[in-house]
Amino acid sequence: MKINRILSSALCAAVLCGTVYADSVNVSYNPETELININGSFDKLSESTAYSVQVKKLSDDTVVYTTFDYAKGNAFDFSFMLDGVESDEYYVSVMPYTGDGANSKENPIFISSASEKDNILKNVLSNQTDKSVMAGLLDANLKYFGLNKNNCDYFNLSASSKQAAAERMLNKSYSYDKYGEFLDLLNLTAGIEMLDNADESTVTAVFEKYFTYFDLTGEVCYPIYSGSDKGVKNQTAVKAMAVKNFVGKDLTDLKAVKKYFNENLLLAAISNIVSPGEITTHIENYKTAIPFSLDVYNSTDKAKTASYISGLKRSYTLMSTLESDIVSAKNAQSGGGQGGGSSSGKGSGGSSSSGGFYSPGETNGQNEQKGSFNDMTSAHWAYETVEALKAKGVVSGDQNGNFNPENNITREEFAKMIVLAFGLYDENAECAFADTKDHWSYRYVASLYKNGITNGIDADTFGVGIKITREDMATLCAKAAKLAVKEGALSFADASDVSDYASGYVVSLCESGAVKGFEDNTFKPKNNATRAEASSVIYSLIK
Repeated sequence: MKINRILSSALCAAVLCGTVYADSVNVSYNPETELININGSFDKLSESTAYSVQVKKLSDDTVVYTTFDYAKGNAFDFSFMLDGVESDEYYVSVMPYTGDGANSKENPIFISSASEKDNILKNVLSNQTDKSVMAGLLDANLKYFGLNKNNCDYFNLSASSKQAAAERMLNKSYSYDKYGEFLDLLNLTAGIEMLDNADESTVTAVFEKYFTYFDLTGEVCYPIYSGSDKGVKNQTAVKAMAVKNFVGKDLTDLKAVKKYFNENLLLAAISNIVSPGEITTHIENYKTAIPFSLDVYNSTDKAKTASYISGLKRSYTLMSTLESDIVSAKNAQSGGGQGGGSSSGKGSGGSSSSGGFYSPGETNGQNEQKGSFNDMTSAHWAYETVEALKAKGVVSGDQNGNFNPENNITREEFAKMIVLAFGLYDENAECAFADTKDHWSYRYVASLYKNGITNGIDADTFGVGIKITREDMATLCAKAAKLAVKEGALSFADASDVSDYASGYVVSLCESGAVKGFEDNTFKPKNNATRAEASSVIYSLIK
C-alpha cells in the first residue's frame, strides 16, 4: 500500500474540516487514481490569480508538500497526489498569494504508514469478543485511518449505540489490504444505529445516506421503492411513507433493516391504492414480504377482502394491523363467529337491570374537572371508573395522552384489560390461536385461555383485530368474575337478539348489578363495545 493513498484519504477529511475563505470549497478523493481534488471559488482574490496548497506537520509546521496553481477568474480547481511522508499529524492550508487564506490546523489528521494501519487492523481490532472493549478500541484507533466525527458517523453515536455497532464487528479478522471491507462494515454498523435512533425529521436523510451500505436492491419489494413496478400508484408518497415507517422499529441488524424495508413498502403501497383490486395484486406480487401465514387470507373471497380493507382507509404501519384486518374481513364474510364461550338457554323468568353500561356520551352533570387523560373530564359518565382503573394499572392512554372513551375496543385489547383487572397474567401460559402467534397480545390471550375464559372465535382463531361485541364482553367478564350461569330471562326489548351462548352470562351480570341496558330498554348485544363501556363493567366487578 503506497503512503500517498494513506495521506490522500486522510487529507480528504482534513480539507473538509478547514475553513478556507471562499464562496465554496468542494473536496473529493478518488481511491482508484489516488487523486485529491479541490475546487471552488475565493471570496476575495488579489490581482494575482495564483494560489498555493501546502501540507504541514502539526508539531513544527514543517512543509511536506507544496504546489501552486492559477485560478480561472475567482474559481479554482486542483488535483494532486502525495508520496513519501512519515507518520505524524498534519494539516492543510489553501490560500491565494495575496490575501487571506485558511488552514485545518485546529482539526489535524494523523497520517500513519501502511504497516502501522495493518498492525492495528490485524493485532488490535481483529478477533475481539467483547463489545465494550471493541468500542473503546475503535474510539482510540480510527483516527489512524483518517476517520473523525466529520467523515464517520460512528463518532457521533451515543455510548450505547457505539457498543451496539461494535458488537457487529466482533469475531472478524481484518487487514489493511482489505481495508475497504472494514470501512464498509464500519459504515454499515453506524448506519444501522443511526437509522434505529432516527426520528421523523432525520430518518429520510439517514436512510438515503446509508442506502448503498444496506444492500437493498435485491430485496423483493425493491421494485416498489425504485418505481419500476408501474402497478404501484402514488409511488412518491409510497416511498416517503415506507421510509418514515422505519421510525420506532427494532433494527437490531441488517436482516431487520431488510425485513422492515420490504414490509414498510408493501404496507405503504396498500395504503396508497387507487382501487381495491390493487391490494390483491400487491399481496400476490409481494407475498414473501408478509411475515404471517396467508391461510386465512387465501380462504376468503379475495375481492371482497380487498374491498373491506380498502374501505377502512388505513395508513398501515404494522403488519399485525393488516393481519387483523384480514381476519376481520373473513369474519364479515362468514357472517359472525365472534362468540366467547359455551352456550346457555335464555329461559323465561323475570328481568334484571342495574348499574354498569351507560349510553355513550351520557354525562354525570358534575362540574368538569380534568383527570389523567386529556380527553376525559369529570363530566363524562365513565370518568370515575376510568380513573380508578388507571390507578390500578389496568388502563392507559395513547401517545397523545388520550383515553378515547368512545372508541371501540378490540378483542385482544379487552383481553388485556381483563387479565390485568383480575390478576390472571401467567407468563408461562400458552394457546394455539394462529392469529396471536408473535402478537403483543399472545400472553394475555393465553392467560385467558388457560383459565377457561375464552375459546376464541374458533379452534384456531382468537379474533385479533376484531371489535368485541357487548354480548362477548359480558360473557368474558362473567367468566373472569366466576359468576354462575343463570337461567333467568332478560327483559330487554331486544333480548331475542342475545346469542344463546351469551344469554346466561348477561343474566348473571344483570343480577350482579354490573350491567344495565340503554334508555330505550335495549341491550344491543351485537353492537361493538366502547372503551368506556369496557371500563365500566370491569370496574363494577372488581371494586
